[in-house]
Amino acid sequence: MRILRHSLLLSSLLLSSLALAACGGSGSESTGGSGTEPTGGEGAASCKEATVTGDLTAQWIPSLGGGKTLAYWLIVGVLHRPEGPSALLRRNTEDGAAELAFLGPDGKLAPLAKVPKAGQYEFIVAPVSMPNGKRCAVYAVAVDGAKLQFTCEDGSTEDSGIEISLFDSGPGLLPIVTAEGTLTIFTTTHASYTMLRRTAEGQWEEIEQYESSISWPEDAVLHDGAPVSCFIGVDDRAHIVTKAGELTSAVQTDSCKIAVDATAVHVLLDMGTDTGYAATIPWSNFNGSGGSFEVKPTPTPGLVLTMGVSGGEAFLVTLDYTNLKLLQVGLASGAITTLGPAEDESFSYTAIFDADEGMLTVASSPEVDTSFDDEVIPQSIRIATYCLSK
Repeated sequence: MRILRHSLLLSSLLLSSLALAACGGSGSESTGGSGTEPTGGEGAASCKEATVTGDLTAQWIPSLGGGKTLAYWLIVGVLHRPEGPSALLRRNTEDGAAELAFLGPDGKLAPLAKVPKAGQYEFIVAPVSMPNGKRCAVYAVAVDGAKLQFTCEDGSTEDSGIEISLFDSGPGLLPIVTAEGTLTIFTTTHASYTMLRRTAEGQWEEIEQYESSISWPEDAVLHDGAPVSCFIGVDDRAHIVTKAGELTSAVQTDSCKIAVDATAVHVLLDMGTDTGYAATIPWSNFNGSGGSFEVKPTPTPGLVLTMGVSGGEAFLVTLDYTNLKLLQVGLASGAITTLGPAEDESFSYTAIFDADEGMLTVASSPEVDTSFDDEVIPQSIRIATYCLSK
């Protein structure tokens, strides 16, 4: 199965109706909702499980081509924050723009920005949680130069001045931020895999490129304050890049996912079936001399949402649509643990794992019921946290 990378292949998912990015919307929005108090958990001592439900609305609006279209909120990505989880949502408006808003731990909607022309052109966006407590987003629209923008809930907006590429087959925005406030964004510029950086002082720079007509970023994490990333190159192989060196997969793949701990980089290569390939690469293998890494088969039951390391073993979180379960799958052992119930394929999902807290955050939204005759239709989005043993 294809890995749905949180906040990454947003543009291509939108066009293929897989609905991790967004679609539709305008008008005033109710900010009603409900949040539950933490109920405790089974993972790290600081991890607290909770469920948040946002009671939102979808509505029929005039479409630009005539007739009507359904404007509804869909999930762009999720953030784990000290006060509780947040989900970044997006919907289009009748004037061709797109509005962005955060669904917070109180179950209420907090508007973030309205982006002109984002409902008419290719639009990619990802949430960012800054160490100063602000919820922010990076985005670009495939018009007027497609320059990367950065906006926060305090109303501040920055134009990076850097033009990025937007095309149907791959790139999105993958941001990671250090505790000091340095923001690194993995994306593409001019058909090249690229790292963009915003310093804590607000200075933007383009810091690295891998020239290729088809390379795009797949995943990135922080380790010792430096990014570790994976991208698919022109050779259709996964390239794992660290500050100490780069290694390439011995086999070709569609996509890759990575997680790290103190001893190794853990890699999953998605092969589009119920079996993927996994590797555990010790940090000492990244020594500047290059080379390849070998992989072995591993079960990937259901739809892969995210990856992490818990209890010393790398794991996947998958959706088992056959048995309607949310699963934790050990990469090395193949052990499968049921985390909770899941919904059917009419729901869209996205997820992240916080290794420091041992916490999994999952956001889901059902398909909007279009049988309603009213202009305004009820819509619900749920965010749940799970404590995983460390």
